[in-house]
Amino acid sequence: MKKLLERTVDRNEELQMIYLDANGHCTHREVTVFAVSETTVVGFCHYRGQPRIFRRGNILSVFPVKRRETVWKG
Repeated sequence: MKKLLERTVDRNEELQMIYLDANGHCTHREVTVFAVSETTVVGFCHYRGQPRIFRRGNILSVFPVKRRETVWKG
């Protein structure tokens, strides 16, 4: 998980995150990561529409965002 987080910072890519919020609920987020430390991940949360700080201990899973390209045939 650490390498994927660091790679998204270097490449300015979005990732999907399964995160345990402050109320103990599992949430699905799309995040553009700005910085990674041993305890936190700082990024723009597209779900909330604002910069957020995520506790690394609450991140359950991360994976790249897969976008489908739409091909118009006209």
